Amino acid sequence: MYAMTSKDLWRSLAKEIMSSDDIKNKSNSKFLAFVSCTRYDGQNWNSSWKHRDIVASTCGHIALGGGGLALLGSATLHTWADSLENLVSCFTDEKLIDRSVLMDDSAYRLTYWANFSTGLGAALHELGHTFDLPHSASGIMSRGFDNIHMFFVLPGSRPISQSTQPSADNFNDYRNKLKSLSDQLKEKRLKTVSQINDKTVSSQGKPRSRVKTASGDSAAFWCNGETHSIPVAAKKTGEDVKSKVSTWAFESALMLRYNRWFMNDNQVQKIDCSLNTLILTQSGVTSSCGMRVLQIFYKCLDQVVFSQHFSEKAALFSCNFTDFIATRLETKHSIICDRGGCVSLHILDDCGKFMNHTLS
Repeated sequence: MYAMTSKDLWRSLAKEIMSSDDIKNKSNSKFLAFVSCTRYDGQNWNSSWKHRDIVASTCGHIALGGGGLALLGSATLHTWADSLENLVSCFTDEKLIDRSVLMDDSAYRLTYWANFSTGLGAALHELGHTFDLPHSASGIMSRGFDNIHMFFVLPGSRPISQSTQPSADNFNDYRNKLKSLSDQLKEKRLKTVSQINDKTVSSQGKPRSRVKTASGDSAAFWCNGETHSIPVAAKKTGEDVKSKVSTWAFESALMLRYNRWFMNDNQVQKIDCSLNTLILTQSGVTSSCGMRVLQIFYKCLDQVVFSQHFSEKAALFSCNFTDFIATRLETKHSIICDRGGCVSLHILDDCGKFMNHTLS
């Protein structure tokens, strides 16, 4: 197993899961798994080591997601909370990792709480790939997952003494402050979404403007497609504040909002859609079901050139990609989510014509 590449290890375990008789309803499941044999050797560690040196000294370390499996190493699981009661204390544990003994995977923050935050965030990031999310310019599908602790504790929080129990009055006051902050964020988020909807879709359901951002990979088939790792951490955290926010970027939230996996039974039954709803032509695509999200990426999926979503009443039933791509560009990819929540990946040539396509 240690001689395998990360992708070979992922494929091997994915096939093992799919062939197991002990696991039921696999086709309707997504799996988050940890490799129990991860081992770190820090006997030659010195303070000049970079993250790549740490990884090179770790066997069985992996962070890959796609299809139906998100797979991660287990070297930093010892920093994770073992219960909800210990969540806050673990997210505020400022003890330093002894890198001569233990692996540090914390985006150079070196503490127990940071290893917990990066590890939990990476798990969520890889799960995002299993739901067809590419990388994004900011948020969880970028390096924002490093700061997933901010979802649970306020910035500047200090460790809570194990022998000190907060009073009921203090707890209620803290809860009320959190509720007030949550209400403010919710109101701001709804206002932002409303503004984006007004700007991006006309009354006829046609695109009004282009949304440009950077992006990454697409998801793969359950067992045989490409898998996707996490972006490389910067040497100094906090250089790009936006990329460190632990929320879903807008384009990621769109794909999750309309993804079949998050629809309830009533929504699915109302829409007669299947993976065969998309019909490819020489230069475009039609859908008897209607398309809700359309995103176009450069080759290697490292930059979005177009991102658009359509309302339920104005779903797009036909699209000629040459209408969206005015200039000749290098080979690019498109990701489409239809009204039934089915997501598909297509490869286009430099004129916007389809070369081939895959469905996930």
